[in-house]
Amino acid sequence: MNTTIKTGSLQNLIIESSSSVLDAMNLIDKNGLGICFVVKSRKLEGILTDGDIRRHLIANKDTDEIISNVIQKKCIFLKVGSDIKTIQEYLAKTDYIPIVNEENNIVDFASRARFHQIPLTQPILNGNELEYVTDCISSGWISSQGKYVNLFEESFEEYTGGNSACAVSNGTVALHLALIALGVKPGDEVIVPNLTFAAPVNAVIYSGAVPVLVDVNKNTMSMDVDELQNSITEKTVAIIPVHLYGHPAPMREIMEVAKLNNLIVIEDCAEALGSFSENKHVG
Repeated sequence: MNTTIKTGSLQNLIIESSSSVLDAMNLIDKNGLGICFVVKSRKLEGILTDGDIRRHLIANKDTDEIISNVIQKKCIFLKVGSDIKTIQEYLAKTDYIPIVNEENNIVDFASRARFHQIPLTQPILNGNELEYVTDCISSGWISSQGKYVNLFEESFEEYTGGNSACAVSNGTVALHLALIALGVKPGDEVIVPNLTFAAPVNAVIYSGAVPVLVDVNKNTMSMDVDELQNSITEKTVAIIPVHLYGHPAPMREIMEVAKLNNLIVIEDCAEALGSFSENKHVG
């Protein structure tokens, strides 16, 4: 057997149906998961667990017996393309599930550690995305410029009702650029919420300024306005409210505090594009 493969990898879960019970015991001992997927010419035949082996041995049967006589041929499996919800439902019944393609070949597996989670979002790619990406690559403009950059900026301006848009590589770069463009310098303080992605804090540090973390409101999970007011010092120059998980921060109240203290406001809208705050697009 291949002893260089990683524990828990798909390779370390598959065994041929012509192998012996002893071979299966060695494989299960190596993967540490208590199970293996049994195949014949790459096609799924069934599963074998440490419980199946234990019952086999209790019945005084031989470890040299081929596992095709021992396996659970009626086992749970999933097809390629199964959605997260379906996978989670099946994982409520068993810990490890083989995933097969149209030819019934195992191509992956689901486990509670790998799939039993609630995704923040699922991308919708049922339009012309592949066509546009292919056209972009074919044009040779895959960096900095090209028609799709301009089209994106124009479409973004129109969608949000903003005055102008400048496409950059990611949200951290956008925040860093905004801070530098607005004159934030080393020694300045910038207030950010303590519940956020790391980008706002990193961008402040990149600009040489000092991030000041303020607590969030337990009901809105956005920057607490009272905490914001109490955190302002003579070194404070800017506020970065974060619209988290699609929910806008209380911008009217935040803007009132900012105007009262003559502070810059840079909205982090990376997780809330398309959301509105009092009938206006965030940002």
